[in-house]
Amino acid sequence: MQDVAIVGGGLCGLALAYRLQTQGIDYALYEARGRLGGRILGARSVLNGAALDLGPTWFWPQAEPHMRYWVAELGLDFFPQHDTGTVMELQVAQAAPLTRLAPGLHGGAQRLAGGMAALVEALTARVDAGRIRLDHALTAVLERDDHVELYFEAQGESIVRTARRVVVALPSRLADEHVRFSPDLPPELRAAMRSTPTWMGAMAKVVVAYSAAFWREHGHSGNAFVTHDKALLTEVWDACGKEGSGAALGGFLALPLPDAGELPALIHDQLAELFGTQTQDSEMHIQDWLHEAYTTSALDRAQPMVRPEELGDARLAAVYWNGRLLLGGTETAPHGGHMEGALAAAARIEAQLLEAQGAARSDAKMALEDFAPWVAQQRSRAFAAYEGQLKQALSGHRSQDLTRHCLLATVQGLYGESLAYLQTLGFPQQPTSGTDGTALTRAALAAFEGFNEELLGQALAFNRTSCAMSNFPDEHQPGADYLNLIRADLRDAWRRFAFDVHDFLTEG
Repeated sequence: MQDVAIVGGGLCGLALAYRLQTQGIDYALYEARGRLGGRILGARSVLNGAALDLGPTWFWPQAEPHMRYWVAELGLDFFPQHDTGTVMELQVAQAAPLTRLAPGLHGGAQRLAGGMAALVEALTARVDAGRIRLDHALTAVLERDDHVELYFEAQGESIVRTARRVVVALPSRLADEHVRFSPDLPPELRAAMRSTPTWMGAMAKVVVAYSAAFWREHGHSGNAFVTHDKALLTEVWDACGKEGSGAALGGFLALPLPDAGELPALIHDQLAELFGTQTQDSEMHIQDWLHEAYTTSALDRAQPMVRPEELGDARLAAVYWNGRLLLGGTETAPHGGHMEGALAAAARIEAQLLEAQGAARSDAKMALEDFAPWVAQQRSRAFAAYEGQLKQALSGHRSQDLTRHCLLATVQGLYGESLAYLQTLGFPQQPTSGTDGTALTRAALAAFEGFNEELLGQALAFNRTSCAMSNFPDEHQPGADYLNLIRADLRDAWRRFAFDVHDFLTEG
């Protein structure tokens, strides 16, 4: 009997499995598909070898601290979404598209080198393969006196497994529709599960690989929007790999889809309307998530619209059956959606399991023992992160406020990763307040003493000796006013981080 059974091998389940493994907790991971990753799905182009994303494509480091933490933790390489060039708008069928400039259209979105599947591959490589059970579809969960019984359909056979606790890391509606719970779940929980749509479940996507990124050669970004009533491709973007390798375009498809036999030709026709006849020589990959059995429910197919505010119902994040049943997945996270929500849910469940098993530290101050050395390690890497930000800014032809922009991005990145790491340290869930909460916050923040000025000094010393920065006099030898602006930005970032740490440590 395992301590914990994790049902669902998507990003939430995989990240949780890795964290439990590092905590020395006995677990098994069950997945209905024959692969791991859930809604993260990649394909490899035969034409040009490109890694193609048929599921999630982007993450936003400035707004997604858990993703930032895991990308750094796993040592993954990333690069900005290509938005340089004109954007096309096709408002009338079979008419010439309009063009406009829209720099930064994707709001600082980043992509992983090797596709988002690289995240799944990196986690999978760190998880004990002997604990993974593929092709196991959960059909029922029964509560017993001190454990749960799990019933699976596995390659035509019915299998029963036992565990002290179970995490059902499936889309909420899917779990409600396909899994029998005994005793039945509370009516208010059932209502929350049914009213929470599956994030990006009602979606179909196409990625088309080419021998060359001809749209870039013609000054187009690859971004296009099609708004007429006959649109099949509603949105298109550049899906090339890092530094333009592996030419590809990606797009969202309007639902419902036409007959599968007609679909490729219709996609080709619309791409030709946008980019010309060069689109015909290609390799096409289509993924219809709306009809993917282990992603979407009948309710999702009937009610396909999803708004972020429909996710994160607090009832989905509670603990049931005396701590033996927990729910996971991006739909259960506050401000859910994206891969960030899945990772936030994994962090929350880890803390709940540690507390339920008595493994959470009884004294919250002890939970900071690992934090200071971890922060010290991140501080040692901060200047390299600044150099990386500077390289990206220069390659994107940024010329204004280079030092200010890159320093702010660097400190925000470290603060976000630090908050995400702090949330994985197994703090007791009882809120701490008053004098104790303030003291705990000060203890956590002490690891950052002098960080902003230290990094600023390193950046200024680098700028003074950099040939590239010598082309920008205000950056090469910044004046007092500019330095004051930089310091003000860094102070604001620090204050926001300090408040976030205090809120976490005092509110649980």
